[in-house]
Amino acid sequence: MRQLHRWQYQYLGLTSLPRSLSVLERDAFFTFTPEDIAALQSRYKAALRIGAAIQLGFLRMTGRTLEGVRVVNPKLLTHVAAQLDVPPPSIASLKGIYRHRRRTLYEHQLWALKIAGFTRANDKQLAQLQFALSKDACHGLSVDVLVEFAKVWLYQHSFLIPADRLIRDRARQALAESEEGLLSLIQSLIPELTRRNWEKQLLRVRENSRKTQLEWLSEPPRKGNRRALTERVERIEFLRAMKVDQFPLTDIPIAKIRLYGEEMWHLRPAKFRELKDPLRTLRLICFLHWTLMENTDTALLMAGQQVTKLWGDAYTKAQLLEAKQALSSRDVVKSIFEMVDDATLSDSIFRERIRDLKQQQQPAEFPTRAAAARHLLSETGTTVRPLLAVVEKLAVKWESDHPAHATFKLLGTLRGKGQSILPTDTVVKTQKGWRPLVDGADRARALRALEASALMELKKGLRNGQAWIDHSAAFRHRDAILISQERWKKERVRLCKQLNQPLTADEFLTPVFDALKKKLKQVSDALAADELSIRDGVIHVPRVKAERNALDIKPLRDRLFQTMGPVQLPDLILEVDSHTHFSQALMGRAPRSEEELLKVYAGMLAHATSFNAAYSGENLPPFPVQCRPVILEQTRPRFLVRGRPPPMGQIGSERKKIIVAQFSRNPPLERPLFLPHSKHSRAIAARQMPLLPTYNCRTDAEQRIRENVQIRFASRLCS
Repeated sequence: MRQLHRWQYQYLGLTSLPRSLSVLERDAFFTFTPEDIAALQSRYKAALRIGAAIQLGFLRMTGRTLEGVRVVNPKLLTHVAAQLDVPPPSIASLKGIYRHRRRTLYEHQLWALKIAGFTRANDKQLAQLQFALSKDACHGLSVDVLVEFAKVWLYQHSFLIPADRLIRDRARQALAESEEGLLSLIQSLIPELTRRNWEKQLLRVRENSRKTQLEWLSEPPRKGNRRALTERVERIEFLRAMKVDQFPLTDIPIAKIRLYGEEMWHLRPAKFRELKDPLRTLRLICFLHWTLMENTDTALLMAGQQVTKLWGDAYTKAQLLEAKQALSSRDVVKSIFEMVDDATLSDSIFRERIRDLKQQQQPAEFPTRAAAARHLLSETGTTVRPLLAVVEKLAVKWESDHPAHATFKLLGTLRGKGQSILPTDTVVKTQKGWRPLVDGADRARALRALEASALMELKKGLRNGQAWIDHSAAFRHRDAILISQERWKKERVRLCKQLNQPLTADEFLTPVFDALKKKLKQVSDALAADELSIRDGVIHVPRVKAERNALDIKPLRDRLFQTMGPVQLPDLILEVDSHTHFSQALMGRAPRSEEELLKVYAGMLAHATSFNAAYSGENLPPFPVQCRPVILEQTRPRFLVRGRPPPMGQIGSERKKIIVAQFSRNPPLERPLFLPHSKHSRAIAARQMPLLPTYNCRTDAEQRIRENVQIRFASRLCS
């Protein structure tokens, strides 16, 4: 199986060269072996070698043949020509090779396929691809994800990647078969009468409200207070009363349940009635299960926040007690100093007054600040008991040998009997810090201390996996979160190859140890050269000495800013997108028109700022006024979670966050484009923008789209 790096995924399936390549990518794909160079020199004359070499490198990079050379990086031409020992041609001459004689292009493509070891997949091999897609569709979330999987599969098996339309048709077929399979699985797990009953209850209007149960369940949580926690628990109890938790979907991946469940959040009841199977049943069942999971996770997180707040408040009060005692000691010292300066006091009277101060001075009540916080939590009037009563409704499960398992069981028994004191003969295991309070003479305080320690143990148990809830997504049992042993035994080899991971630990550790030896050798050499020192097992690097004549960087900074000029927000968005392609990550594919790209930018500006809808509609790019509300609704699902803006850094998937974060850490050292302020200079800039080679578009079509978008979008927002 052909090796494939993750950073190569973005190039799979391209038909034209990117406008820029990093040194790593250029060396990885366009640095040829002596065998490749010998094959080139024996087959083609000097004028045709560079074209064939670029075809070979492009095939190894993308898995497809290069169809055109409208854009070729001059640095790439120089790099390839230096290896072949021929003068680098101009871009125009390289275009002329294929423009006047298309047969040469086909010959170079066939030669590159033979040298690189790629073949065209036949019907039997395409059937294997369809089988792999059907298998991955059980976990794949969309057609775009399956298309990317198909490209990776074809590349790893050394098959030429066909046109995107053909792969997309097979991905749609696999996804449709997967939905039919999920529908059959749900129908076998949940009786039809139960499914109909669930649908009726969801569409029923709540008492003293105009909302249906579906709309009520779709409401996002409020601020994380105890009332919000009670509302989440109320929804959990409602879903339990419907017996949703008694039909677990253990054979369906959580990602699939979440995908179909979240599609119901913005769906009105009237629109839900228009759905047909399999989507109707899939969305209904997955919505109920995902809502139960999400509300359980939210309730547990809110409970953890409440526990943290309780402990923080008690700790703050303990600090105030320490400050009060310190102030009392200061008063004693002040009184002693005043008596020392009083010449009328005899030694005997002075000693008597010192004894009086000694009796008034109270020693520290608690050995540590944490002990004082525990004592404060065990007092009456705290919110520990009401919070524990809400948490007990979640039915948290524990490992059988965990002390908290018996603690929660005991507290539930005492609560059922209505007891407010801890019996004297009770034997319970608690943390060392809580034992003095639990074993103390005040049995009412002992019960309150046991309740507070139980909440602390719950937070800790959920964090380390010793406590769990079955109908939860983030706090499930560890065996349910990880891959099952049966699946791991069957698919271990396939999964490791798909992720380019070794099958054994030795294969993984050997290069790590080799790199470690090299680094240790560098440390040893630096130690011998007195470039660093080792003291007490710690490496010390000497400080960099400041230069005697410090450079005045202010003129350099002013010249740099003058050269850059003013940068407008539209230009900044376009420039970042040209390097990171976050619009493609949001859409799941490359933009196909200017309007699609403009809609993404418009939605991002409308939903990522604090402006209201009216202001955003007035300042959208040049769309018709009557279309602007529709555009905002179309882009709304891409930027909102549960109808609200998500927290910072949670928009989209991990890929969107990673690519933008990496770009912000390592910005390209290029002259950024800018839009002048005057109308005349803007018109000149608009004519010159398509000629500036700063955009990192992957295809010529994407380059043309972005050029037109830049003129329309920027000129509108800067006017």
